[in-house]
Amino acid sequence: MNIKQSMILALNLICVFSAFSLTHAKDLLKQNNLDKRWIHEDIEKGYALAKKTGKPLLVSFR
Repeated sequence: MNIKQSMILALNLICVFSAFSLTHAKDLLKQNNLDKRWIHEDIEKGYALAKKTGKPLLVSFR
């Protein structure tokens, strides 16, 4: 196996494991929403709560 093939294989493995990790993290957030102060995947609810409480809204794009 030459260096080019090794690099392509390595990049493919990184992509596969990254996609798996992201999916796994999203599943954990849905199952174990331990902190009820955080709002996940509902931007409209976040806007409404920020407006109601007068506090700023922090949005994290992943």
